[in-house]
Amino acid sequence: MPHKNIFGQYRISLSLDEKGRYLDAWGTPIKIMIKGDSVILHSFGENKKDDNGENDDIISRGMAHKNFSGTEAEPLK
Repeated sequence: MPHKNIFGQYRISLSLDEKGRYLDAWGTPIKIMIKGDSVILHSFGENKKDDNGENDDIISRGMAHKNFSGTEAEPLK
């Protein structure tokens, strides 16, 4: 099953939890990974379980901004 890529296609509004983590549409923290110059966003999907990118998990891969330091990101404008 191919990964669903929704983050890069639509402008979305993300909520934060009490620890400042971004939440997906189901209220679960989004896993954010940086590998080289790539940023990977991983939502566990409706079942709220990490299925290693399978089933209802949603994965989005993109390139980090050229000035991205890997420690903080600028908010969407």
